[in-house]
Amino acid sequence: MKALLIVAVVLVAVALVVWWQRARSGPRRKAKKREDVLVRKWRRLCQMPPAQADAALSRTLTMLEQRHPGRTRSWYLAKAVQDLERSKR
Repeated sequence: MKALLIVAVVLVAVALVVWWQRARSGPRRKAKKREDVLVRKWRRLCQMPPAQADAALSRTLTMLEQRHPGRTRSWYLAKAVQDLERSKR
């Protein structure tokens, strides 16, 4: 009986650890990672020093937010990168 209780406690502890790790890497973390990838891509495409590229990105995002209100930050970043890639062709 005591061994069964120990096994049950260990299983519950493992389940909690797995749940906690999955909760930490949820949609918010994935969205943040996607945003970081898009910002790095913007900087690479701009071929400017990072501070100037960030300033240009800020201006572009402000303009996009005015033209397309109500979208997510990831959407604005993806649109900015897409527009920059298209202008480079």
